[in-house]
Amino acid sequence: MLMFLNWRIWMSNPLKQSPNNSHHKRTIFFLLRLTITFAIIFYLIKKIDFHYLASQMLHANIVYILLAIIVAMISYAIVAFRWRLVIKALNDNTLTKKQCFKLIMIGMFFNQFMLASVGGDAVRIWLTTRNNISTRTAINSTLFDRVFGLLALTILIISCLPIYLHALTNKLTFISLSILVSAVIVAMLLLLFLDRFPLLSRISFFQKILGTLSKDARTVFLSVKNARKPAAYAVFSIMMPPLIIYLIGQAYQFPITLIHCLAIIPPVILLSMLPISIAGWGVREGSMMVVASYLGITSSQAILVSVWFGISLLIASLPGAIFWLIRKETKPMKIDYEADATSP
Repeated sequence: MLMFLNWRIWMSNPLKQSPNNSHHKRTIFFLLRLTITFAIIFYLIKKIDFHYLASQMLHANIVYILLAIIVAMISYAIVAFRWRLVIKALNDNTLTKKQCFKLIMIGMFFNQFMLASVGGDAVRIWLTTRNNISTRTAINSTLFDRVFGLLALTILIISCLPIYLHALTNKLTFISLSILVSAVIVAMLLLLFLDRFPLLSRISFFQKILGTLSKDARTVFLSVKNARKPAAYAVFSIMMPPLIIYLIGQAYQFPITLIHCLAIIPPVILLSMLPISIAGWGVREGSMMVVASYLGITSSQAILVSVWFGISLLIASLPGAIFWLIRKETKPMKIDYEADATSP
């Protein structure tokens, strides 16, 4: 969320940062996350049986792997439908389902190579503004779409906290997960009511940038009409990663049940969304090792499942590369963010 806000402020004040400084900062952050990713992977190397991993990679039942890839593509379609509803709630001028699906697929493709699992959203925002959608709506709708998924994921995790308390032998892991969930809830409250803070409301800069963000958030999340369908899509979307993990487990006939996946995989997905790695690699594998025993598999088997999970998402996103290459160039909407922010 903070990454989006920083990007949003940069968009509204392009003259305050030179291109060289902006490029320099992006390079530093990218290298930092790349370093963290490799550091985690290097740590995992000491824990992984690579002989087992290499020998088992190609022994999977291809039917289940294909089903996992199809489920991943279905999850992308669900996200596209959810995002379209959020755009419609913010702006009468919305995109077609086909346009939304193409932009989501492009974003998912770029996500595989950019920061955490949200880097491709910057590409999605840029392309959205070139389809007669204002900058304000493009940024806010993308952020709120992510928040819907994050909230559904958080609610599922909260409902399973009693299970984690008994399943996770390391209590520090349980405490860390509880803190992370609490942080999500606090961030959501800030998103909704940030413009109501007396001190910030007196500062025009914050009122212009964060005030409009909070107003749009209340329009989307506190309206039953606007929030009902996106919330339903969010519930369906968070079921997809556990289902993919289950199918990959079945490809190797591992003793993984769907119920266990629905209970234990959401925290893994939440941790992989943290902007500290490239596409969640390393963080996801480390998390899978932690929950391996609860799933009834060994650490090496958990890494095998996690690697196939990442590969499945990558393959499912490949149509996004095609959509990116064959897209038609359009001119951006002639509305800058500051002008748009003055609208009610």
